[in-house]
Amino acid sequence: MFLLAELNPEAAGIRSDDGFIMGQITLSGSTQLALAGGQLGAIGAFLYTALRGLMIGPPWFRLLSISVGPGVVVGATLVHTTGIDFHLLEPLWLTIGAFVLLPVMFCAALHLLAERALSHGGVRSMPLQVVGVTLAILTLPLTLVLVIGWLIARAFRGDDWVSTTAAAWFVRAVLALLFVMAVFDLVSDARTLST
Repeated sequence: MFLLAELNPEAAGIRSDDGFIMGQITLSGSTQLALAGGQLGAIGAFLYTALRGLMIGPPWFRLLSISVGPGVVVGATLVHTTGIDFHLLEPLWLTIGAFVLLPVMFCAALHLLAERALSHGGVRSMPLQVVGVTLAILTLPLTLVLVIGWLIARAFRGDDWVSTTAAAWFVRAVLALLFVMAVFDLVSDARTLST
């Protein structure tokens, strides 16, 4: 995003679609971004935990599918044809690419860190535990909803249910369809914005 601000100095001082002032780093903007990142991180961790059993294939395919799939879906949600961000910031391919690449990189990092922690018996680092508890407290309403959802999902399945039943293949098919729809939406938005 810093690169986009540097490439578009005429956009400095303009409020983006997300409410940030382009080209400025402020305490309120940084706080808002950190809190939003914490909430999105909590949602991402919950979804990762819920969908982890659906991953199939060799490790490289698991990493690719768990990062590119959700990243493209989130990117397609962020990229839109109205508002300032995609009309003012150029080049368009870099703007759209940044809005897709950031969630892809987040999902890839989440997968790699989660798998590393799980292969070593969980998170044992005190600083990471403190950060996790702090984020859970700061996003308490969201944390409670996610914990309740996780407990309900866990109560209705055994450990192997997600990865071995026809229901799991149905969920995989729905997620694949969601990814395909997101790709079509991104391409459509890019075409509209480029004209």
